[in-house]
Amino acid sequence: MKKIDPDDPKLTAYALGELDASERAAIEAALEAHPEWRALVDEIQQTAALLSNATPALLKSSKSLRLQLRVNAKTKKVLPKCLNR
Repeated sequence: MKKIDPDDPKLTAYALGELDASERAAIEAALEAHPEWRALVDEIQQTAALLSNATPALLKSSKSLRLQLRVNAKTKKVLPKCLNR
């Protein structure tokens, strides 16, 4: 089996379910040999879940902000204080 570095992007691909069966098997064997990497995979999965859950709210607020910026530009209003940096 090929040695896998803990910084190998295949660990992220494994955590996100993006590997084919043979690559997945290789990573699973490496995880058995290096149980500390399991924590890294778990962390990647948790981060992905957080980002996935946050994305709809971020997109909604982003669309709202873009709309407000367009309205402000058309009406020549000043930007909100938080954007006036």
